[in-house]
Amino acid sequence: MWELNSMDGPFTVAKFFSLHSNTSDRMYHLLVATALEVAIVFWDVVNYQFSKPVILPGSFLHDSVMCGIVADVDWDGINEILIGTYGKRLLIYKLLPGSEDATGSFYLYWTRQFAYPIHSLLYEDITRDGLKEIVALSTTGVHVLQHNLDLAKRKCLDILQNTSLPHR
Repeated sequence: MWELNSMDGPFTVAKFFSLHSNTSDRMYHLLVATALEVAIVFWDVVNYQFSKPVILPGSFLHDSVMCGIVADVDWDGINEILIGTYGKRLLIYKLLPGSEDATGSFYLYWTRQFAYPIHSLLYEDITRDGLKEIVALSTTGVHVLQHNLDLAKRKCLDILQNTSLPHR
């Protein structure tokens, strides 16, 4: 069994999070990474402490994990895990469907190569257009990854069409 005290190297990420971005989910998980090991999610730390580790597959293949955040970047209501590496990669992990109630399993959902190592990540609306962007800080500057605006428009229209407004 993987244990927190068996992780070697300096910790680069330690984030508590819940899976659902828009509800009051009471199950809290802990994302942990070190400069020398894989990134791990400790599942439901309130009830199981560190006894249910879930390794993020392939997180060790791109040199050191430098940073990580948790955000719902695909707007499905379930948070994804974003990892920035010294190996110049942004890795986004998504929960495997059907593994939410048991010990979760994650898969590599999306990856992006950068020219330089990634030192920090942020998910904020820095362009003030109403959509959050992934902001990556590398050794040479700030990189802003915006959502596809056509996809955002379709998502907004779907939500509006499926929402019933109260009648006056």
